[in-house]
Amino acid sequence: MSKKRYRIAIVGGCLSSHGGGAPRSVAQQARSLLPHAEVTLFAGFNRTYPFTPKELGIEDIPTRVSRLWGPGVLGFFPGALSKLWKEAPELDLIHLNGAWNLTTFFGSLIATLRGTPCIISCRSHYGDYHFSRLAPLKKVLFATLERFNIRHAYALHVTSDWEQKTSHRAVRLARRVIKIPNPVNLDDFRDPPARAVARERLGLNPDAFILVHLGRLGAQKNLSLLLHAFKMAQLPETTQLILVGPPETAEKQKLQRLARELGIGHQLRFVDFARGRERCDWLAAADLFALPSNDENFCIATIEAAASGTYSLLSPQVGAVEYMPQTLFEIVPNKPEAWAAALVQKHKKPPPQQLGDTGWLGQFSQETITRQWLDFYKTLKPA
Repeated sequence: MSKKRYRIAIVGGCLSSHGGGAPRSVAQQARSLLPHAEVTLFAGFNRTYPFTPKELGIEDIPTRVSRLWGPGVLGFFPGALSKLWKEAPELDLIHLNGAWNLTTFFGSLIATLRGTPCIISCRSHYGDYHFSRLAPLKKVLFATLERFNIRHAYALHVTSDWEQKTSHRAVRLARRVIKIPNPVNLDDFRDPPARAVARERLGLNPDAFILVHLGRLGAQKNLSLLLHAFKMAQLPETTQLILVGPPETAEKQKLQRLARELGIGHQLRFVDFARGRERCDWLAAADLFALPSNDENFCIATIEAAASGTYSLLSPQVGAVEYMPQTLFEIVPNKPEAWAAALVQKHKKPPPQQLGDTGWLGQFSQETITRQWLDFYKTLKPA
């Protein structure tokens, strides 16, 4: 198609700053496309994930939001989806996000019946880890809902080689696959503070060894492994492990119990929410950003940590590393002993804050990502 200004719907589970990286990615994609497209966002909300347009920077983007029904894995928002049904014939494209939910299934069904092409952004949901959770149910869902979604989608969107590799079940069914990294809004990470300045702002010990995890606190992040490794490392009592980000209640309680059992509760701190520039302060203040996640198709927080000059310890399941300078991270196998050894090593010689060359961050800019999407849109044909 030759149109210069596209009409696009972006459909996600929620548009909440409490929802981790996925809503932020959806919001940033919408902002990136605005100069070249008429974008409308469709999403749900509930008490856990309230609609927060200001915090996501989408106040000026048309949105269709309605109450999210059902449990997270199968929940959907019929009110907003009914509006998608009405508006679909006027759209050039529908972007759907994630799998294992009725939203993507109904979005795919709407796109098929209304003759509008759709793209599914996998969000790592077709990877091995997600197939292992509720495995019997996933087998049924993949054979029914997901197979339909994938085969009828114009394309599957992945953000990294890691995501494409682990999404092999879906990839082999797809008509086409496109790899474009997530856009990352680094406005709050420009000119990050020196580590000492960040610690002073946050009231942290200037001489302590500090580990920070930033992001939604869910089971997928595998933070229990980090706690076990922290205990095994036997670091000085002044060492702190700070978990910054909206928690899943059950997971936070589990981590609190584990910390008490391990005798490290006095070294563990939870910061349930950090917004805007404060996220940069927490990351800049850290000696290490730690992420032992079981599966991260991309991970915006890893890029934010690097933009703050902070070195990362990462599991082998983090897709963003393919885009990063090797001087900014180390991959650690997901075994407590390996993580404990890495913590001991980094404590002996803490990585300095790296505030030098940031030119590599341009690959995640609004302009760069938009250009890649626009090149792909030129291939669009009716569904």
